Formats: sequence, C-alpha cells, structure tokens
Amino acid sequence: MTSCLSDIILDSREPVTPARWRAETLGHSTLRQSEEGWVALGPRGSESDRPDENSYRSGPQPPAIVFVPVADEGAVKDWVHCDTWPVGRTRDKEVDALLSRGATLTDVDQRDIHWNVLSDPEGSVLCVLGT
Repeated sequence: MTSCLSDIILDSREPVTPARWRAETLGHSTLRQSEEGWVALGPRGSESDRPDENSYRSGPQPPAIVFVPVADEGAVKDWVHCDTWPVGRTRDKEVDALLSRGATLTDVDQRDIHWNVLSDPEGSVLCVLGT
C-alpha cells in the first residue's frame, strides 16, 4: 500500500495574496476559497474538477496547494516548500522573472547546488531548479 500526495499546505498570514502570486507563477487557478479563509490552487479549472476521494484511491492525482490562515508564524517557518522547474526558459530567466515580481534571493548557506533558493513576497521559500 502506498500513499499519494493530495495537498501541499502552506501557512500564511493572509492567504489570498501569496495564493494569487503562486497561481500566476505556476499557471494554476483557484480551486476554492473558503469562508474560513483558506485558498486552494491547482492545475484544474474549478472545484468541480478537483478529484474526489475515489479518484485518490485509484492512483495519484495532481496535488492542490492550499494556503491556510495562521495568526502566529510560530517558532519555525516553512516546514514545507515548493520546488519549481522552469518551462520554456532557463533557470536564470525564471529567477529574473520571479525577482521582478517581488521574490528575493535567499541565502540558506547552499554550496555547489544546481538550483536557486528564493522567498516569495510573503517570505515563503521556493527553489527554482533547472539549467
């Protein structure tokens, strides 16, 4: 028996803004925005396209990225982050595009790696892979 990834959860002080930023970055759309304040993104077009429980039982489905509101950042930020791979352009061009949209380069004491570590406008970390 194996498990499949259904959601990637990211804590956020204000979920709408980072969700919108990540949706544009990944070419995703908003699947759902709840009354409780969380926002779910995915490559599907609407909540009705989101796989149901039976779909997950039959095999892996594309995960949703869910931004949930938190009042307190806690002692540790970014228990989970996203890795991205540029489509149709080099890593350097993708990094430049993200920097122009408000991301910042982040030093996590990396050495001899083949990716860039950035922070989105709210400070959540993402890695840009590729060549």
